[in-house]
Amino acid sequence: MSKFRTRFRKVLRIIGIVFFILLAFVFFAMHFLMPFRESDKKIEKYFAEKHVPVVIHHVEYQGAPVRFIETKGSEAPDSTLIIFVHGAPGSLSDHKAFLADSLLLSKARMVSMDRLGYGYSHYGQSVPGIGEQAAFIKFIVEQFPHKKVILCGHSFGGPIVAKFAMDYPELADKVIMLAPLNEPETEPMFNMAYLAKWKLTRWTLPAAINVSADEKFAHAAELEKMKGGWANLKVPMVHIHGTKDMLAPFSNVKFSEDHIPAALLQTIVLEGANHFLPWSHYELVRKVLLESI
Repeated sequence: MSKFRTRFRKVLRIIGIVFFILLAFVFFAMHFLMPFRESDKKIEKYFAEKHVPVVIHHVEYQGAPVRFIETKGSEAPDSTLIIFVHGAPGSLSDHKAFLADSLLLSKARMVSMDRLGYGYSHYGQSVPGIGEQAAFIKFIVEQFPHKKVILCGHSFGGPIVAKFAMDYPELADKVIMLAPLNEPETEPMFNMAYLAKWKLTRWTLPAAINVSADEKFAHAAELEKMKGGWANLKVPMVHIHGTKDMLAPFSNVKFSEDHIPAALLQTIVLEGANHFLPWSHYELVRKVLLESI
């Protein structure tokens, strides 16, 4: 009997050690291999390889540092500004291919930002308010000369750029929403989000995942606050959505059609496309951007 107990304790000890090693590996992988942000050095390297000058801005906003990057071709007018807004989680790197695109560089100044809570903008500090995120875009727009401002938002960035158009119509000339989550009634919820909600597991996740989950839990209520603003939009809107989007239900297209004035709305439906349109349909997005200029 004593031999059995000794052997059983050894097995438990081995299981405990293996579990601890696996937990440590997962923690390392989540925090260091998936930070959802790139350093200035990596960004500079990317644009250097593309032979595109990039300006990396680190400034203070509401008492904490924020980051956004800027590119502009020598022949592009100062008056045209394109702002890219990422989803959740994400960072300014999500749109860096557009900022290095020669066709776009010849037509406009382009800016991509780390949204509040992500990248190097108040990293890890959740700001789930869509209006607050839109106000941050206003702050960035005001850093540059502009006569024409085009906003392009992906996923959670979609309703944020729409909110910007609602709150600051005098600053927006065109809004492009890529696979946006605009409809509060069909806001999807995923198991990963609950890991960020529970104190027991939240600490194991990267800060960007926790911020994303905080936004997710608040998103439906934030979208409800916006409902009255869609009908009052004054800015041309483009909604691009894939029929096989598993993260932003396709019913968001009908929501836009039902709530945005028809004279202002252009919808582009992509058969079989998923949620990741900035990458899977890069050329189409670029075409829409060029037509908007």
